[in-house]
Amino acid sequence: MVRARYYDGWTSQAHAVELSRQAGELAVVGEGVRICVPLSEVRISEALERAPRVFELPGGARCEVEPGEAALLLLELLGHRERGVSRWQRHWGLALACAAATLALAFAGYRYGLPKLAEGVAKGLPEEWVHLLGSHTLAALDEAAFEASELDAEVRERLAARLAALRPPEGEDGPAYVLHFRSAGPIGANAFALPGGEIVLTDALVRLARSDEEVLGVLAHELGHLRERHALRGLLQASAIAMFVAVWLGDVGSLATALPAFVLEAQYSRDFEREADRYAAALLRANALATTPLAELLARLEAESGGPGSPGGLAAYLSSHPATSERIRELGRGE
Repeated sequence: MVRARYYDGWTSQAHAVELSRQAGELAVVGEGVRICVPLSEVRISEALERAPRVFELPGGARCEVEPGEAALLLLELLGHRERGVSRWQRHWGLALACAAATLALAFAGYRYGLPKLAEGVAKGLPEEWVHLLGSHTLAALDEAAFEASELDAEVRERLAARLAALRPPEGEDGPAYVLHFRSAGPIGANAFALPGGEIVLTDALVRLARSDEEVLGVLAHELGHLRERHALRGLLQASAIAMFVAVWLGDVGSLATALPAFVLEAQYSRDFEREADRYAAALLRANALATTPLAELLARLEAESGGPGSPGGLAAYLSSHPATSERIRELGRGE
């Protein structure tokens, strides 16, 4: 017999009882308590460290047995076999292996599954949503960070005309875009591809470039970001749960509110940079333009950023478009 606490399911009062097996039944005997329950109607809880084992009886009654040798003996007499999960929990090696597998799956989901899911959602958004997001983002940035461009109208018109004259790579349709020039003050030399087709080019980046070809290289790269909807994909990956819920519920306002800050502060992933670089290279080559001016601009930015006497905001483009030696090397190979 094993000592236990019996609860009748109607009151919170505990009764001291003894449990035993009698002819295929669980016998519960104590002061004012004498019942027998078929073993098939008894539900036994899983083992949880020092927690009592609970024997659930019909009608809401239950018995609680403290863990120990007596409890194990009773379980053996009742013919109870622990579930696999309970046995695994007591096997440290197996528990650690399961924990490691769980972490590996979580990492794989974050590294590979989440980007794919974000890509599907970003490319599946209705066009009217995307244009609304882009216009809202540009308006918010104009209010908070941008001012009207101070570049000569002739410079802006020349660069816009040269960009418009570029034909997309063979077999592709180029992304629709609108080019905006802005003075960005502390933001410095930078360029942004916003959802909806807006590309923003700062005065500081135009002044920093040594040729129109360097600026065209940057714009071609931004068209690659625009084509792949990298800004939206990055935002969805950075705040996956909230953003997916917003998309599911049709709450475009949540995305619109978060995008301006994301555009200014985000750093594109290496995969995004490679995708944009590949499109830029294909676009430039389709128009008999070299990719080396873009590589030279990135190399100069990387070499000069943070150096003595470097102009304010010089590293801004690199903060959101990391210029790795690998990217510079690949772009430098193309003519």
